[in-house]
Amino acid sequence: MRRTRGKYDLAYACFLLFGSTFMSLSIFRASYTDAEWAGGAGGILLILLPLILASLAAMLVGVVLSIGLEHPFLMVLAVTGAAPVAGFAGYGSREFQHFAPIVYGMAVAAMSGLWFAVLRKRHFPPSA
Repeated sequence: MRRTRGKYDLAYACFLLFGSTFMSLSIFRASYTDAEWAGGAGGILLILLPLILASLAAMLVGVVLSIGLEHPFLMVLAVTGAAPVAGFAGYGSREFQHFAPIVYGMAVAAMSGLWFAVLRKRHFPPSA
């Protein structure tokens, strides 16, 4: 039972790392104008590259765990996880590019908070 709870916790933590990383990057990107970004501010992403790669690896781990666990919230996070990557890669409208990672990050934070605060105790009650 502890092992299964650990898998749920790891899956939510992976999605939380991914969502918070891309939300932070989107907010960071929005703080610069296009001219500033083209002028060299985007070079900071090279410094953050290990964090970006780690969060993408965490996303893959989260997707694999969500498929195995078949939990509805995890499945929603796995399916919608492509939106922040697409927005950050430049697909879609300008508004989509700015807001998809932010909305996804807030949704992940809410779902992870709900899991750790409420649902975890319901799915795995403490043994008496």
